[in-house]
Amino acid sequence: MDSDGDGTGDFRGLMRRPRLFAWTGGVTAIWLMPFQTSPCRDDGYDISDYYNVDPRYGTLGDFIEFTHGAKQRGIRVLIDLVVNHTSDQHPWFKQARSDPNSKYRNWYVWSKKRPPQATKGMVFPRRTKNHVELRSRSQSLVFPSILRLPA
Repeated sequence: MDSDGDGTGDFRGLMRRPRLFAWTGGVTAIWLMPFQTSPCRDDGYDISDYYNVDPRYGTLGDFIEFTHGAKQRGIRVLIDLVVNHTSDQHPWFKQARSDPNSKYRNWYVWSKKRPPQATKGMVFPRRTKNHVELRSRSQSLVFPSILRLPA
């Protein structure tokens, strides 16, 4: 389902598979992983622009055409909208990082020093070390706020 041969499935590739839509076999919905613009350092969950489709997956027009095709066949399209994940390239994060008084500042977890158990309970412990950064403008560390909830 890769229309351009780059090794990544895309909306055009899905649309070129009419049999995929023709056989529903009881399928009533398709759940899509994040497809918005992303630098893809967190498997596409680090969104940098919620309003656009990442070029790897096509265009906004391709997405619209895909959803229309699904609707015509009675298939709902569910989107994994991850507003609690933003890339360090997202405008909210950039503004929060550059201005301690930013309205987005409290959307992220900041600290002047690393807490003793900074990585305890993290869902992605191997990646956490890469996500904790010292920012010269903010003079503080930022921690991913994806925490595993206690049982």
